[in-house]
Amino acid sequence: MEYATANQRVLVNRKGQQVITNYTDAEAFKVLEDQIAGGKLQGFAVDLVSKGKKYGLSEEQYWWVHRLAVPREREEIDCNDILQAFLRARSNGVKQRNMKVDYKLPDGTTLRLALASQRSKNAGCIYVTDDGTYPDNKYYGKIDQHGFFSGYDVPLQVSDRLHVILENIEAHLPW
Repeated sequence: MEYATANQRVLVNRKGQQVITNYTDAEAFKVLEDQIAGGKLQGFAVDLVSKGKKYGLSEEQYWWVHRLAVPREREEIDCNDILQAFLRARSNGVKQRNMKVDYKLPDGTTLRLALASQRSKNAGCIYVTDDGTYPDNKYYGKIDQHGFFSGYDVPLQVSDRLHVILENIEAHLPW
């Protein structure tokens, strides 16, 4: 759990996720508008701002405004070897439902690598999550079709585990 300084607020959504912000709701909304105008954000953010101007926003929607407005650390790791192992397994006949692997992390939580189905908008990517079920799981990021893992605010134990897997793929993947 992170703590806010005197000039910050901690916002918590219904899933218990935190955003620590220096912004008021109006300031965060303005930052989002500026990022959209500058071409940095699209899709969900544009819809959120549009609805906010037209109808106002709920507390949960303001959590998203702050989440998008507050700068976050992005981590990228070359995980092409993991992607290739998953793709080899699929081409060797491993069924989609078996294309996931769980690892216990030092704090007792589980890290799951799961190949997105062919019907997914991220077909061919590997989701990196905990072992919860959607939408209540913790999403850390994904390994894209080019083999790069990217995620925001990735816990150190998750990135460490990915590096350990990369050191010896055969020992860590069951196929």
